[in-house]
This record gives sequence, structure tokens and C-alpha cells, in this order.
Amino acid sequence: RPMSIMARFPARQMSFDGSASIKIPRQTGGTSGSFLAENGAIPVGALALDSITLTPKKMGTIIACSNELLARSTPSAMALVRDDIMQGIATALDTKFVSNDAASAGVSPAGIRTFDSSSTASTGTDLDAITADLKAAINAMTATNQPMNNVVWILNPVTANALRFIRDGLGTYAFQDQMNRGFLVGYPFLESTTNPSTIVMLANAGQIIVASDLAPQISISQDTSIHMNSAPEADLISASAGVQSMFQTDSTAIRGLVSLDWASRYANSVQVISSVSWS
Repeated sequence: RPMSIMARFPARQMSFDGSASIKIPRQTGGTSGSFLAENGAIPVGALALDSITLTPKKMGTIIACSNELLARSTPSAMALVRDDIMQGIATALDTKFVSNDAASAGVSPAGIRTFDSSSTASTGTDLDAITADLKAAINAMTATNQPMNNVVWILNPVTANALRFIRDGLGTYAFQDQMNRGFLVGYPFLESTTNPSTIVMLANAGQIIVASDLAPQISISQDTSIHMNSAPEADLISASAGVQSMFQTDSTAIRGLVSLDWASRYANSVQVISSVSWS
């Protein structure tokens, strides 16, 4: 399984705590000050505010196992299946999280690459071009006046390894020492194969809100019936693929569910370098 991004991504974490939604206020405009003459009137300013709303969105999967397997396996097949369900859901969440998929109302949030209004193509593969690409991403984010105290790079491991072995004109590794300490040009980085090797992202995690129900749900049933299809039809009675009874086949269904949502407080909280071929 890929190394999880969401488990390590330092976003602002919130809990739905049973609520149907969470409303996050945000400031979209602010006041300013003015120099004043003696006895001059102080101008009145105002803040411009709106909000973003997060609602629980479900992701889940079901595994069916024979009761013979669960009863006679050593080590426990139940623990193996449960762990793989959660790892599979984590991989799917990471893939969605780093994507450029648009939001689907009431179903899934948008990938964080959509938080960048204009991705910039990589300018080349030598050290000067790579340095220019990294600098441009940092400058683009600082130009929006965002606080830069919780910023992380997101890299594919192939891209990260390419950076570790790039040398300067004197034969010295340009990035290796700092990357061995977990940093790339001053900011920490995360690696995962769920992020494409052609994409490098700089994400302002402090401006990205992740809300969840915290604990994933694992449910077990030996009495249910399941439409045995990776893309199940809504009408299970007339489903074209078979419906398997757990009771009739002496099997157990194990279901994993998580509920979460995420959004960015401000535009351009992510800067994307596309068409990367540093490897």
C-alpha cells in the first residue's frame, strides 16, 4: 500500500461530532489604517466575511469471507481483512485528495489540485530549471499574502528520489542533505505513490480544513445479502449480477465506512507544478 498522505497531512482537523454539517467562517476582505493629522477623524473600516460548509461524505467497501476461513486461519483472517479494508479506503481517500477531480455535490469533495487556479508547467530537468520551478511555486503562494507557517510539498517517491540525486556543477548533491532531514528548500515534504510522478504540489495545509467522524466504522454480518459487484446497482432486487446471501453460503460480510469532507478556506492554497519529468 502507498504511504498515506492524509494521515500525515497537517491540515486543520475538525470533528462532525454527530452534526449534519459544519460551517467555517472565513474573511474575504479586511480594513486598513491611515495616518491622521492632530484632531483628525479616524476612518471606520469593516471586515468582509462569508463561510464554507462541510458535510459528511461516505467512503466504504465490503469484503465477503467464508466462515471456514475466518474460523481456521492463523493468524486471524478477520484482522487481516479488517486492516486491508482500512488500508484500501485510505488509499482511495489519498488518491481523491491529491486529484484534480471536481466536487460531486453530496457525494465527494474536490481534489486539492483544484485549489490552484492556474498550475504551472515545469521548465526543465536540470538543476537550474528545477530550482526555478520550486522558487516559482513558493513565490506564487507568498504573492497571495497567505501565512506560510504550515506549508508542505507533496511528491511522488520517484520524483523525491530524483531530487535526492541531483548534483550541482561541483558534483555536490543539491538537495540530499536537507531532504534527509525531511525538508525541501525550507519546507517539509510528504511522499506517496498516490500523487502522480508528473505532479509536484506545494500545499498550504493551514488553510485546508479536514472534518471527519474520526473513528472509522467496521460492521460485521452473517445474515445479510450482498450484490457481489464492485459497481453495485441501486436496485438489488433486479440486479443483473448475483446477490449472495451470507446466511445461505455460511459467509461473513465485513464492511468499512468513513465519513469526512475537506475544503480550502482560500483560493490558491495549493500551487501545482505540472508536466514534471525530473526523474
